[in-house]
Amino acid sequence: MILEHKQAVLARLREDSALVNKTFDSEVKSTNGAAVPPAYCVVYTDQGQRQVERLNASQTRANFTFTIHSVGTSAEQAQAVAEKVYTQLLGFKPTIAGRNCWPVRAEMSQSVRMDKDVLPPVFYAVDEFTLSSTPA
Repeated sequence: MILEHKQAVLARLREDSALVNKTFDSEVKSTNGAAVPPAYCVVYTDQGQRQVERLNASQTRANFTFTIHSVGTSAEQAQAVAEKVYTQLLGFKPTIAGRNCWPVRAEMSQSVRMDKDVLPPVFYAVDEFTLSSTPA
């Protein structure tokens, strides 16, 4: 179930032409020796929080948190990537077999920061989104 939710979010981000080859799952990897793009996003997914919908029932509702780092060579570039991420995800309601999904919600946002631990330094913004679903 975790994989299906993660794949739905990754696929949605990659529908945007600016993010299609610039959306990474947990790790930034170059493809076929190509350089890492100057602007991209990295998606991290938790295992989902399970909740009980009714008293004396099993845990059926799952809430998945997606933490997305939008990265660029400047603060403006990182913010532009973050804006694309918001446009793609906010209110998106994926179709997942066997599940009823709710629209994606924005939960948290952090200011753009510079990462000086890499050379050359990059700028990044961090945003969290939640995707909830229940059995169909």
